[in-house]
Amino acid sequence: QRAVVLEKERVGLLASLQETKERCKELEAYCHKWQKILKKKEVELDKLKGVDKENETLRQTVKTLEAVESTRQEQFDKLVDCRSREEVERFRSKFELKVSRLQHQLAEREASEEKLRELIDTELRSLQRWKAEMDAWDAASRRARKAEESLEWKGFLADQVKQVAGRIERRLGRLVDDEAFPDCG
Repeated sequence: QRAVVLEKERVGLLASLQETKERCKELEAYCHKWQKILKKKEVELDKLKGVDKENETLRQTVKTLEAVESTRQEQFDKLVDCRSREEVERFRSKFELKVSRLQHQLAEREASEEKLRELIDTELRSLQRWKAEMDAWDAASRRARKAEESLEWKGFLADQVKQVAGRIERRLGRLVDDEAFPDCG
């Protein structure tokens, strides 16, 4: 009779062990899936242009998360009770949240860099147009040899260039302020 009880306990323990192994395999597959997703995101980050210091910080955070994921995998092998499932779920949700925040920050960074590029290109074209007009005017004024008129035009054009430069400074200042305090806008 004692042997029957022990056999039942052994069968129960074997079933419990089998269930635990299946649960471990499922969680390992899930972790593998997240590792693949993480690797894809890392490749996307490597392809981005104009990565600055903050983007490098984001990469370091991703690497830290990978290290945490690696550590979690080692800890997972040690955990087999019900609490391990809860801990894995909590870690997974934190991990997903951090990855989505990093993606959001990266998208915002790219958008602001594009706006800045467009602003600089627009202002550069304006300055080039003004320079071309000034060069054309200088050539015409040399031919006409009208010193007084030339001085008046040079003064006028110099004032115009100062106004354009002031507009550039204000726009860049606003853009930098928006970048420095994105939550205030």
